Amino acid sequence: MQLTSYLQFVSSPPDTSLLYAGIYDPWLVLLSILIASFAAYAALDVATRIASSPTRTQAAWWTGIGALAMGGGTWAMHFIGMLAFDLPCRVSYDPDITLISILPGILASAVALRVISRRSPSRRALLVGSVLLGMGIGTMHYTGMAAYRLDGLVRYDPALFAFSLVVAVLLAFLALWIRFGLYGHVPPRWLALLSALVMGGAVSGMHYTAMAAAYFISDGRPDIADSGLSANFLAIWIGILTALLIGLVLVATMAWRQR
Repeated sequence: MQLTSYLQFVSSPPDTSLLYAGIYDPWLVLLSILIASFAAYAALDVATRIASSPTRTQAAWWTGIGALAMGGGTWAMHFIGMLAFDLPCRVSYDPDITLISILPGILASAVALRVISRRSPSRRALLVGSVLLGMGIGTMHYTGMAAYRLDGLVRYDPALFAFSLVVAVLLAFLALWIRFGLYGHVPPRWLALLSALVMGGAVSGMHYTAMAAAYFISDGRPDIADSGLSANFLAIWIGILTALLIGLVLVATMAWRQR
């Protein structure tokens, strides 16, 4: 299986008569943004725990928890955002690629958390962390898009494709700068909330810009194979997974505070 075969670009916009026009469910869009922000809040809170960990083992444990929260929350946001996009054709998802797509976000989050988890991370560290997060989010998104199975083809506008990655990196940097660069100048509670909302905006902004970069082109086939996962089935399990991941982070954080 070569994921690059699913990432193909167009040199000019396709014939509009061949394009599927999708419609977004605004409530699912809002839910996807809230999930991304909630996951970012938990992950950024964990970054401070990593910085104050007395041992490498404890720091590694917190890094894993934070990576699962950020990577898993990003993954959940992505697929809920995809489910929010209603195309006038049958859509399902390849289960293998769907599972693979969660890995880039988790791995990039783990590395980024270690980079930014110093007590006073430098601007360079924040930049490196934002690039890692942005690229991880982008890789996760486009891998997840490769799981699409529909009556047609998915092709990308190269300019919007590149812009979606820039959006992710710039907003991630802004979120990290707010969280760590403004420390001591803004009340901690507001600082954490604002940075989480901006980070959620980075994830969501990248996703919806990337969706705008995609052309869904009909190829005239009447049916698709039924081997993929249905949207309702996937939505249920995404909700369960997200609740478990964020719940784990909240329990771990509360337990640490009570020590």
